[in-house]
Amino acid sequence: LSKKPDLIFLDLVMPNTNGYEICSHLRRLPVFQETPIVILTGNDGVVDRMRAKMVGADTFLSKPVKIATLLETVRQSLPETSDVDTPEAAVSVPSA
Repeated sequence: LSKKPDLIFLDLVMPNTNGYEICSHLRRLPVFQETPIVILTGNDGVVDRMRAKMVGADTFLSKPVKIATLLETVRQSLPETSDVDTPEAAVSVPSA
């Protein structure tokens, strides 16, 4: 990677794999052991939440995600963004 992400969002349902597998693989890599990982899913069961924690996810959000919940998750995961109060402020686009 040319630049390591500060925060990773993973959907549970993806083609050819799932968020649990990717989270587990990322947690095995030293460079991602401290990176916050948020699992997103439409499945909001206790088993899903427990499994997400077991593979190393920091947070579990149910879809559809409310913007206030998303912003609070970013604030908690990235303390340096504590002044983020709008969706536009939460998004940074790297320059080319």
